[in-house]
Amino acid sequence: MKDNRPIIFTYNDYKSYILDTIAYYKLNDKGFTLKSFAKKLDVSASYLSMIIKGKRELSNGLINSFAIALKLTASEHTFFETLVHFNNSKDDQSKA
Repeated sequence: MKDNRPIIFTYNDYKSYILDTIAYYKLNDKGFTLKSFAKKLDVSASYLSMIIKGKRELSNGLINSFAIALKLTASEHTFFETLVHFNNSKDDQSKA
């Protein structure tokens, strides 16, 4: 597998990062499917799809599961968590 996976620090939207990372794994891992990824997260493929499409927010409880499934380093995990909270924030004051 080539190591040209998306770099989380270049993203300002966690859903875009997840989509790009899924696309990367689909290209580089023949056994990778949305269903297999959802299974790692202990969610249904349809629920994962809703998160990616913005129909559901990524909950605090799933942030760690995503970080592990996406094989994030400690600093990437922290950035991912911050990004999720930022993107899920309802008002501009919380985003400041």
